[in-house]
Amino acid sequence: MEQYAQAGVNLLRQSIAPYRATGKTEESIRYEVEENPLYTRMTIYGRKFFKAIETGRGKRKGTEYSGFDESLDEYMRAKGFPSKTSKSGNVYYRIGDQWFTGKSLAYLINKRGDSVYRSGGRQVYSDALEKLMQEMKEKIKERILSL
Repeated sequence: MEQYAQAGVNLLRQSIAPYRATGKTEESIRYEVEENPLYTRMTIYGRKFFKAIETGRGKRKGTEYSGFDESLDEYMRAKGFPSKTSKSGNVYYRIGDQWFTGKSLAYLINKRGDSVYRSGGRQVYSDALEKLMQEMKEKIKERILSL
């Protein structure tokens, strides 16, 4: 089971690599395997909102940012978005032909959802994980039939 868990972690890390900026999401991926006489459980963990890599970030009803604005600032800085600093010290990043602070971009995303969400999501890792799960099921079936 350990080999499949590690394969799942590696697969996720490779799949999300093109979408990363800081590497924190890749570093957060880990697994745990719990075994006892009745069952074996494999769990792969990732950073909070990991699923949003595929689904995007949807609209929010509340007005709380919960650190989302700081995460956007970090992302835009890491990706090298063109930036300028206002006299008041706010850092603005150019996205297309508009300038946003992390907070103003977070407000907009919370109001409308991000572009991935608005386009219906994207395929990043689900198909590859499904293929790995099918392979695991086949191996388990073979093991049971050989008993």
